[in-house]
Amino acid sequence: MKIKFHAFSVLLVLVLFCIPYPLIAGPFENNSLSGISAVSVSTGDTSTASEIPVVEDSLLRKANQNIITGAFFQFWGSDNDKQASDWEKELSAMRAIGMDTIIIQSNQSSGVNFSEATELVLEEADKTGMNVFIGTALNEDGWYSNRFNPVYLHNAGKDVAKYTEILVKQFSPHKSFVGLYIPYEENTMASAVLMGEFYGKISKAAKNIKPELKVLISPFTAVVPQYSISMPAWRIKNYFETLFKRGGIDICALQDGIGCSSGRLEKISEDLTAISEACKNTGVEFWANVEIFEPNKSKDPDSFKFIPANMDRISKQISAEGPFATKIICFDFNHYFSPNSGNELAQKLYNDYLDYIESK
Repeated sequence: MKIKFHAFSVLLVLVLFCIPYPLIAGPFENNSLSGISAVSVSTGDTSTASEIPVVEDSLLRKANQNIITGAFFQFWGSDNDKQASDWEKELSAMRAIGMDTIIIQSNQSSGVNFSEATELVLEEADKTGMNVFIGTALNEDGWYSNRFNPVYLHNAGKDVAKYTEILVKQFSPHKSFVGLYIPYEENTMASAVLMGEFYGKISKAAKNIKPELKVLISPFTAVVPQYSISMPAWRIKNYFETLFKRGGIDICALQDGIGCSSGRLEKISEDLTAISEACKNTGVEFWANVEIFEPNKSKDPDSFKFIPANMDRISKQISAEGPFATKIICFDFNHYFSPNSGNELAQKLYNDYLDYIESK
């Protein structure tokens, strides 16, 4: 039975290998942004919520593998309209549950510039002592169907690297700006050498301007996000060792994929073992990226595709992934976790998580 199942799994992987699929890290299908060429980025110069309970600051310094200490922000165009006071509330909410790190998914998405929002987040983070990783320009159009093409990757790497130089120069004065996030995701299906060189161009561009920056990526291991199958552990380990050596990567935060496929909860420890070993062998720090959303079963055509998950499932993710990682982060705070979002499920998750950490 095991031999037959293995053969079937290999066949399924080969079939799925040829199927393009959408980027899942930003599951907001109604965030309509105008598309541009996948290798083109703009490099022009740019210029009352719920009451938050207070948790002792010692929580921020607590060496505890069972708490989430960082989170992604996924910006929408409307985020550029927010005031400094809005971000003050957001960062205060994060600090109150022990978070000290923000990862901005991208400073530009499909040509929409989020520099105004990024600037305000950095200003508030400077005041509160939080750390910020800023995502480069991101264009998802054609990424998954073209990332096997060496010409595409070469040109895309040059374009994103050029944008990255401008981004780092613009935000370097902020002491909270400690890292660069490269939002182009990979899952062991393309060439490790070519992907490593793609990341390497961007990493080099950032560190040429600000050498102390840490470069973060957040890959995933599911062959297709909606299913739990992934490559064998040896393939995952070898793949990322090759990629890390060429990519100038300092931190790898593995997406657990559980937001799209709850079945991955049973498999994630196997993948975590493989990728954490690759990190150890190449001197890359390993973080866990917990997905805190789940599919929305509502039949309302105007509802979002994903909603905040429940704390029971998330606690299982934290328990499974924490032992492997030096830090746990999540995707994302501002839509699924924030008590300031106006989303009742996000407010409930925030309060349930507060109870969870206070019990630790």
